[in-house]
Amino acid sequence: MLFQALILGIAALEHIHGLPTSASQPVGARQYYPDPDDPSLPPSPEDCLRLSFSEPAWSIYDPALLSVNVSDGGTQGDIRFYTRNVATGQHADCRVTNIELNPKGAQLETWHNCNVTDLQFQFLLDDFQVRLRGGWKCTDSDLSFHGQGVWEEPVVQGCLEEWNTPRGQETLCIMGGSYVAATLTSPMDLQPQWPLLPYTPFERAWRCVDRSWDPEFTVHSLEYQHREGSYEFTLDLENHSSGERTVCKSETLDEKGLPTDGSTPWVKCLAENATLDVLLDRTYDILGIRQEWKCSDNVKDIEPEDYRATGLIQARLDCAKPTDKKHKDYTCTLPAALPLTFTGYPAIDKTVLPPFPHTFYNRSCTINSISNTHTLTLNEYKIETADDGKLEGTFSFYNPGPGETWSLSKIPVLNDATWHECTPGKGTELPWQLARCSYALSLHEKSPEIRFDLAWYCDDRDPSNAILFEASAQADLTGKTACQGGICQFPSGITEVALQVTNLTWETGHGVMQKGPILPWV
Repeated sequence: MLFQALILGIAALEHIHGLPTSASQPVGARQYYPDPDDPSLPPSPEDCLRLSFSEPAWSIYDPALLSVNVSDGGTQGDIRFYTRNVATGQHADCRVTNIELNPKGAQLETWHNCNVTDLQFQFLLDDFQVRLRGGWKCTDSDLSFHGQGVWEEPVVQGCLEEWNTPRGQETLCIMGGSYVAATLTSPMDLQPQWPLLPYTPFERAWRCVDRSWDPEFTVHSLEYQHREGSYEFTLDLENHSSGERTVCKSETLDEKGLPTDGSTPWVKCLAENATLDVLLDRTYDILGIRQEWKCSDNVKDIEPEDYRATGLIQARLDCAKPTDKKHKDYTCTLPAALPLTFTGYPAIDKTVLPPFPHTFYNRSCTINSISNTHTLTLNEYKIETADDGKLEGTFSFYNPGPGETWSLSKIPVLNDATWHECTPGKGTELPWQLARCSYALSLHEKSPEIRFDLAWYCDDRDPSNAILFEASAQADLTGKTACQGGICQFPSGITEVALQVTNLTWETGHGVMQKGPILPWV
């Protein structure tokens, strides 16, 4: 059916554009194909790694399809196009002649090679699509990538006919260029999600209704007041959709009542003229606004009058903390470069927001975990005897994957060099980031050693399918610890010890993370 449509279009194209019926022109002669010798095209090794995890794809240039005797039901022909791997900048010439354009049965398993190693393609006439699969590596990286994608229904720009060739009647159709996004199959199964950023219009509309579809907020001031065991804040917010400015004060939050799963609660911000919820995450410097409002300039019975939106942005506060650690009270405010303006997501009919990551997109937990987790840094180590005569261990270590420091405070430990599950100490919780944690401790006088097996999630590349990383790490503590008075810890002059990662594995397809903060796509 598709080829019949192409043939029917030939006459119309000739009539409108005066297309000649001469031999087809060389595909490689088109001027818009990028110069493969252009030194500005290949991305840097860092960009290659980032693009491989974030935007694996091939650009398609100069595609053409040539069929033989199509008007008589022929299904033989040629397919040809050029590609460029977005991550590596590598170009390829993909072409094959005299193939069955409408493969059936076992022919569906046939893949055709491009002129570079490990890049193949198929053409399927029934679905009118080109399938690509291939592998690549980035400079200075041991990782091998492999992905596959589909170019669905290429746009036909025009067709030329050539009669009485040795093969029969040839019909050449020139197709438009394209961009084929790939799904990774190696080093992990991953379908990267592009950042879901809110739309920012070039100018504000006149009506409240129109502005409400592209909501925008300005924070004129934010004051965070921390008192021992609790905090509250005051916010001066302008809603550009409704044109209203609100000054509100939050409820007082008891820090002991905060969620232990790393999530941040939405807090009612009390004001007379607005319904306003605020999220303020001091750990990750995230500010969230959730507001409802009405528009009086709507077209009755056609446009709604009730609107709502949510906005998220990174907002780092300047804090005047006391030098005396005994005093726990302090105040934080936004930096002087105010106001802080950002756009939000409209919530139509109170639908939920699209999935947001729980690990930062730009400071990618996924990319750093898979490429930079060679060592962890043990920056606190203390083994002591509790009142009940049993051993307790306090450990703190920096993980360069998510870029965070995790602390285990006074967890019960056994000195037997065998693996045990980490369990919280009395009145404490394990870090929410840890999906699993186990340790093996040896306090042998001649060869003390600590080993950890740690697992954590990353979801910044696809919030709908988190990746579970697991690392085994160990440190030889010979000459790096001192025991005195029943306490073993780092001696004076040693502040940290490297935990060498001996094994790193990952699993995909763990669904949406059920814990952690809501982070904007930054």
